[in-house]
Amino acid sequence: MNKDHKRLLDSQDMGLAVALLCNEYQLAELERPEYGGRVTFRFVLAEGIDQAAQDYWNGKLEVDAKRYWSEAKNLKTRLYSLK
Repeated sequence: MNKDHKRLLDSQDMGLAVALLCNEYQLAELERPEYGGRVTFRFVLAEGIDQAAQDYWNGKLEVDAKRYWSEAKNLKTRLYSLK
C-alpha cells in the first residue's frame, strides 16, 4: 500500500490489476512515472481487497476466464491512452 495514499492499494502487476477488476474492485487511477518505468495501478481499498490480492499471489483467486480477457483488453486500452 502506498504510504501517501493510505486509502489505496498500489500494484505494478497487471495480472493482479485485471484479477481485482474481475472481482469488482474499483480502479482509482493509473499513474505513469514521469521518466519511464512501470505504471502503478491504484485501487480503492475495500473490504476483502487485501485477501483477494493475497489469494492472487497464492494461486487461489478464481476469476471467469472470458471476463479476465475482456478486462485485460480494456486495461491495455487505458494504458496505451496514457500520456
